[in-house]
Amino acid sequence: MPGTYDLTIKQGDSLVRTFKWLDVNKVPVDVSAYSALFHIYNPSTLATILDISSTTGAITLSAAGEIAMTITAVQTAALTFDFARFYLRLTTGTTVKRLLEGWVTNVRS
Repeated sequence: MPGTYDLTIKQGDSLVRTFKWLDVNKVPVDVSAYSALFHIYNPSTLATILDISSTTGAITLSAAGEIAMTITAVQTAALTFDFARFYLRLTTGTTVKRLLEGWVTNVRS
């Protein structure tokens, strides 16, 4: 079951967040071999609003369990929603793990 985390984005500002995946014993999970997708979507229509990923370099993954992501100021400036949903998904081979999900509030300029 994914963790729950709510985000606030300030339109026109960069958003930088680092999450850490720990196992049940509080030991960091090595995510360096995973790929990651941070997906913001409209909860009513499920339409994609924004995707960033490790394949584009917007998310970096470490052996210390750290998942660092950056949404650029240019990307947030283009956002027009008030509230949306997101999830953070990690994939390695055929294993897919939805690590986090929650609400995104967009504070417009």
